Amino acid sequence: MNTLCNILTFLFFLTGIGGAIAHQFFLSRLRKLHIRTWDQLGKPVVFLNFGILNIRRFAGFMWRKDYETLPDKKTVAFGGFLRTYFFFSAILGALTVAALICVAWQMKH
Repeated sequence: MNTLCNILTFLFFLTGIGGAIAHQFFLSRLRKLHIRTWDQLGKPVVFLNFGILNIRRFAGFMWRKDYETLPDKKTVAFGGFLRTYFFFSAILGALTVAALICVAWQMKH
């Protein structure tokens, strides 16, 4: 079980790095090609101006699939990929937490 936790934690870490890179790439496409949408989202940047309000705006934007209204097919396709990536990252995160809880419970008993 410890090996499984190590593997899941490492994969979750890599997923986080990949997600941050993909997120930044998507936001920079919005900033360059769809300035109006980027402004409506509060001009988010992954590491700097990304407070709770910007997170809520961006999460709603992705959840409602508002990116599909953009005229740029590449940005729409990448938005769909990013939405799916975030979904599977959340599942991986839940599995990682569940495995860590199981290991902690086994160590206690």
